[in-house]
Amino acid sequence: MVILFYLIAQVSFGVSGEYLLNRQSLEEFGHLYGNIKYAQSPFVLSSDIIFQQNSSTSGRILFFAPQVSFNKSPINLDLIYFQKTLHKGIILGQSGDLQFKRLKYLRGLSLGFELGGFSLELLGGTPFIFEYDNFSYRLDNDTTDLLRVLNFGHRKGVTDFEASYVRLNRRNMPQSDAFQEIYGFRAGLDYSSLGFELNVARKWGVDPITYARIKGFGVNPTLNFFLEKLTLSFSGIYYDSLNFWNYNQPPVITEKEILPNGGNSDKGLGIYSSFSLFNLYWEVGLASVVELEEKDLFYPDTGKAFQESYVKTEISNVILNLDLKLAREYYRRVEPEYERLTTYYLEGHGKTQGKIPVEVFAKISKNREDSLNYYLSEFALGLELPLRITPNLRIEYASKKVPRFENEKLWPSLEINYRFENGNITVAFGKQRGGLVCSGGMCRLVPSFDGFKLGVNLGY
Repeated sequence: MVILFYLIAQVSFGVSGEYLLNRQSLEEFGHLYGNIKYAQSPFVLSSDIIFQQNSSTSGRILFFAPQVSFNKSPINLDLIYFQKTLHKGIILGQSGDLQFKRLKYLRGLSLGFELGGFSLELLGGTPFIFEYDNFSYRLDNDTTDLLRVLNFGHRKGVTDFEASYVRLNRRNMPQSDAFQEIYGFRAGLDYSSLGFELNVARKWGVDPITYARIKGFGVNPTLNFFLEKLTLSFSGIYYDSLNFWNYNQPPVITEKEILPNGGNSDKGLGIYSSFSLFNLYWEVGLASVVELEEKDLFYPDTGKAFQESYVKTEISNVILNLDLKLAREYYRRVEPEYERLTTYYLEGHGKTQGKIPVEVFAKISKNREDSLNYYLSEFALGLELPLRITPNLRIEYASKKVPRFENEKLWPSLEINYRFENGNITVAFGKQRGGLVCSGGMCRLVPSFDGFKLGVNLGY
């Protein structure tokens, strides 16, 4: 009995899933992501589970990703399915983003050694990438591609250095042209009130259509200053054909996490600051990312571009928590539906602390989309009722019919969330406005939805 309890106490389990039913077409979408883990030092045994069953037979998935890890100095071992990111993703970015619903794995082996501040890692594996599009997961890569990685690092005192080499063997290319490679280094300094990091990458490859030799270069410097009540951050990017068959993920410098060309032709500069003033927390941001051919970084007129500038403030006391944001955003050819989009908006999020907490969100934006001018308003009201029930009413309204919103003007929805000790269940009905969603420099267009949604989150 003692042994059985000991084994059970080491097991953790989590699962999250959604079921959607379209009101008009009656099309169904259902997916689930889960993870079960058993940890007994120095071993960790676990498995991810992806299950999907749509009304369309083409969208059915049942995938298991077992993982074995061994960590006991000086050896680190990852076996079967695992995830790995190097140099903030500029060299290799095979890691999961559950919020964005992108799942990346490597199937193979990673062996690392650490001793006296030095580290060495050898990795070989085939990549798996699950993307999420139109409410469904799909396998998005050729799983016979082979990645091999050599990583060397050293940390001593306030300095940090790392160098990596990644070699890719593509399946559907002649043997002499199948080898692609990317290499680079990361250098860091963290001293007192100063932090600096530099990531540099170089890519060599072959065009899959013409088989012409192509080169890529990328650099991402970041400089941070930390004072008692003030933080300043400066960051830049320069990416020339750096996208490595979607197996890397070049860093972004904007809060919206938009990289207009996905690392193939981008340059930009970002400046951010946070500070305390008048007993309030403030945050200011200014960033511009444009295509390499663009001559003017701050007033782009050709190619793709994204710019953001904003001011945030937070007010917090025993009665109220309030966040306010005033911002301007400029999009140029980021989405195919328009040439230029400029939006100015004010948004606020507040929550009262009382017997029945009330949560309110409001946003109003003025938009100029090419020659179309319109306002877009959003309002949400939530109540934390007894018995752990939280109803949430949400309404979005456009002052004009916008083609990319399918000429809809009103999107009402009602969501009821029931919380319990180990998770929550959410039931929602109504309309959801589609639009652009971005994370880590990758974007997708989410279609509008009208119907019923059931969500479940459990964890033990």
